[in-house]
Amino acid sequence: MLTADGSRLADQVATPWWYHPVLGLIVANFALAQMLPPQLSISLVVLGIIAIPVLTTAYSRRYGISLTQPTGKRSGRMLVASGGVIALAMAGALVIRLTEVSPWWVLPVAVSAFVATVALGRSYDRTLRTELARESTAT
Repeated sequence: MLTADGSRLADQVATPWWYHPVLGLIVANFALAQMLPPQLSISLVVLGIIAIPVLTTAYSRRYGISLTQPTGKRSGRMLVASGGVIALAMAGALVIRLTEVSPWWVLPVAVSAFVATVALGRSYDRTLRTELARESTAT
């Protein structure tokens, strides 16, 4: 029964098509916010910080599965890498803000952050499902 439960859980871990693009927009927001006046920038970053747990909690409540709990080493590394994308996006945008570079250079940073978030998120889903399925067959 446990093996069957683990296999069913692995099948359910597929996020809806909109989940990772929404998360990518939130991360891109972190980069774009750095180019706005300080008051608006801080507000958008705070909204993004609030939006991530709201999104993950809403998904967890709706589907009964938490995507923020890696099941193995590889999914754990991928989750850390996703956090790194957020940090790199903000750092890249901040460097652009603090230098004499044209503010338009933040657009490639934001687009890259969006693409990386979506790609890493979908890869994380696949890895998580694989690890859950392996764990269920190992028991």
